[in-house]
Amino acid sequence: MSTDEIPSAESLVATGTAVAPPIDAATCHLGDSVYRTLSLAAVAAAVLVAAACSGPRVDVLSSTAAPSTTPATSTPPATPPTTPASVTRQFRGTIDRIDATTQILVVDGASVSVPSSATIRDSAGATLAFASLQVGDVVAVTATVNGGTLTATAIVREAQAPSTVTVDGRVAAVSGTCPTLTFAVSDVTVTTSASTTVSGGSCAQIVNGVDVHATGTRQADRSIAATQVTIRP
Repeated sequence: MSTDEIPSAESLVATGTAVAPPIDAATCHLGDSVYRTLSLAAVAAAVLVAAACSGPRVDVLSSTAAPSTTPATSTPPATPPTTPASVTRQFRGTIDRIDATTQILVVDGASVSVPSSATIRDSAGATLAFASLQVGDVVAVTATVNGGTLTATAIVREAQAPSTVTVDGRVAAVSGTCPTLTFAVSDVTVTTSASTTVSGGSCAQIVNGVDVHATGTRQADRSIAATQVTIRP
């Protein structure tokens, strides 16, 4: 096929033979050699170029709408917010305050909620009630932290060496016989014995309503074994 026999794309379009998307130029091949380059000023289809070339291979050199070389991007789906998991914390401290109504302990300044599901034990492993905990107790606390709130799961009251404590106030609920008495001062149970020194009066003068100052050793049941009781005028 000679070059003179190749119809131009312009003539094919002009005669209404075909209408196709616009391309700018194409190259025909005959065997391994380039046969003819067609300049397509008008609209032409690649299939028409192939017919014009009488060959199976047509290279489109460029088009009026060149494909973008920039990879397409997509917006990843939004990740829903996650609820932070609770964290377990273990610490040791002294009970500063107790709210029996809400069952909240303040341990070294940190508020700890104590639900009924929390286990409370002494150092020997015996189960304790929440009411058994007292201000001044040293406790080991295991708690979950969620949103800044401490919720106890386990509390162990540690054994403490005997310590000297004092209590002041009016005597109430006296029972026993001198020298062995049991009475309450400011809701703290005080016991006396033959080794207790009584000043400001006699043991027989320790009666309900008397104002006393008692010094003694804290016992395991939180009572005070008085070593000295001073009766105040």
